[in-house]
Amino acid sequence: MRLARQLTVISMITMGFSFVQANLTIQSYDMPNGAGRASGGAYNYWDLAYNGSGSKTTDGEILTGGVGDLTDGIYPSQNWNFVENISGTGPYVGWRNSNPTITLHFSNRSLIDSISFWFDDSKGKGGVGLPSSILVAGLPHTIVDPNPAVGTPKQIELSELGLVTNMVSIQVMRGHEWTFLSEIQVHGSAVPENSPLTVLIIGSLGFPLMRRRTA
Repeated sequence: MRLARQLTVISMITMGFSFVQANLTIQSYDMPNGAGRASGGAYNYWDLAYNGSGSKTTDGEILTGGVGDLTDGIYPSQNWNFVENISGTGPYVGWRNSNPTITLHFSNRSLIDSISFWFDDSKGKGGVGLPSSILVAGLPHTIVDPNPAVGTPKQIELSELGLVTNMVSIQVMRGHEWTFLSEIQVHGSAVPENSPLTVLIIGSLGFPLMRRRTA
């Protein structure tokens, strides 16, 4: 994968295309709402800032067509028990005993290089900890704790993804009773539709991915 991506960048430079990595704007995301007191939590861990369809005060309600807590640029430096509350206005979205699927939508087809997540890592306190793995477009990525000695919120980055798409499905596989997520950021480049660059990237990245999936 790394070799294919390097060859792609070289080819784009040779052909006069610019390749600028940046944070991609998430147009909307769909997912089940967080859980709360109705599900046995001490507080309510809803996505109360969500501006799309679905009840934002109902545990597990399907939310579609909007953005909210996961794209507001806020990732706390404190664990859930210091920043969450009964009203559900805290920065984390929390799920209990589930593996939520979050589908990200972009306004244009994009080359997704990496995705960063900000999770609470309370080391099992209150049943909260890092997920065991994350599936991106159906492919599993095992989570490795970047600092296992410290029980603080952690940034987890999945890199060298090489996905060309206008939407991507992510499934968070729980490692504890509760999973708390405060932010998602996607890094990559917008790809013009029906351009030679699109053909180049799909040819060098998309086809190898397809072959690996069907092998």
